[in-house]
Amino acid sequence: MSALARLDWRRMVAPLQDELRRSRLLRLGLLAIAALVWAEGLMRLQDRADAWREEAAQLRAEQARMQPGAEAAWQARAESARKALSAWRDAGWPAQELGLAEAELQDRVRSLAAAAALPIRELQLRRPEGRATQAADAADTDGRSRPQAVHLRLVVELNRAGLLALLVELERQPHALLVDRLVLRTASQPAVAELDLRAPISLPTLAEAVR
Repeated sequence: MSALARLDWRRMVAPLQDELRRSRLLRLGLLAIAALVWAEGLMRLQDRADAWREEAAQLRAEQARMQPGAEAAWQARAESARKALSAWRDAGWPAQELGLAEAELQDRVRSLAAAAALPIRELQLRRPEGRATQAADAADTDGRSRPQAVHLRLVVELNRAGLLALLVELERQPHALLVDRLVLRTASQPAVAELDLRAPISLPTLAEAVR
């Protein structure tokens, strides 16, 4: 039975062999097909190699993060963030409540503008949406208050000497009172200066508030 199968196979292949010997076009066609299959295999292999390289890079990055030096780098970043947060809190205006801080800062800005002989056209609070107003909502996981700020929009009649005096006094304040934006509108009547002010606020923690 096995010999008969081999004989049948040879009979089936023989015509194809004869055709290949006689037809140059057929040989070229088969060669082209083989070349295409080979190129497709190379492309698939290249894609797989790229995937392997990407996976190896991810593993190396994960390994680097687990090294002792990487842990020290993360600790250094955390310490830097802690210092920045502490500096913000130290620069903040102390207040028992955010509303009291807003009122105090409005009074402070009015007095500074009056001392600089700058008539106030507008003084308005600007409250970002969703801001917490209670000390309990502002508590951090470490029991300290999260950084918050009072935002004020100040519009005064433009007097260049007075404006410079106001900016100097803002810089001299015992706590930070920042100018986020300053626009001079000389074409308006009278000419005005618009200032967006921001003051960090240091609120008590929940534990301090209930004492």
